[in-house]
Amino acid sequence: MKKKNMRLLSRAVAALLAMILIVSNAPLYAHAETDTDPVIVVSLGDSYSSGEGIEPFYGQDKEVSDKVGDKDWLAHRSKKSWPSLLKIPDIDGTLGNYRSDYGIVSEECEWYFGAVSGAETKHFNTEQQEKKYIKDLGILASTPIFTSGTVYMPYQIDIFSNNNLYGKVDYVTLSVGGNDVKFKDIVTTCATNCVYLHWGETAKLEDTFANLWKSFDIPDSDDDTRGHIKQTYQDVRDAAGTQADIIVAGYPK
Repeated sequence: MKKKNMRLLSRAVAALLAMILIVSNAPLYAHAETDTDPVIVVSLGDSYSSGEGIEPFYGQDKEVSDKVGDKDWLAHRSKKSWPSLLKIPDIDGTLGNYRSDYGIVSEECEWYFGAVSGAETKHFNTEQQEKKYIKDLGILASTPIFTSGTVYMPYQIDIFSNNNLYGKVDYVTLSVGGNDVKFKDIVTTCATNCVYLHWGETAKLEDTFANLWKSFDIPDSDDDTRGHIKQTYQDVRDAAGTQADIIVAGYPK
């Protein structure tokens, strides 16, 4: 049953996304099947996995004073993100019904959600991601009462050790790399230097892409984007165990 579920889940992800890449540097082995062996899925990555812009986010209903310190809300982990909407055959509901790191206990399925909006490869295992906030605590008052601060998100890779998941995970879903190549800057450049708005002003966009490719593949360099992405895949593999299938979702063209 477990192997059947794993095959069908792969097809569901492929249908949902434009493209998936199965990252496998070692043979994959399924767990020994038992009546109490749940399907375990871990979802990591950036805003494309967290569900940026798709409210409501986990923790969003909390009071402002509590929300500003809530890592789920700061990460913009959406209850309608695509990982949360995945269905596993023969198990009722979607992954969102089985979020184990949110206090839900099930013998059928466990889903752990660690994606963070804005994440880069370095935020998986090298550098804690900063989340700054500034909020008005006196929303109904005539005079604003602002609170601000910085919260440091845990390394995304820690989700495996914190939940004792090594060797138990069936699937890891992942999207990463877009922020490393400054996806937001590229979109901004396209929007603000569109040839339809600024006829002939294409040099800035061309320079942006030229610099991107220069930094994409620089062996033995700290700026080697390709190497950072490859290392992130390997770090996830090492943390999850060789039995896990790592499903890397592509970005929209």
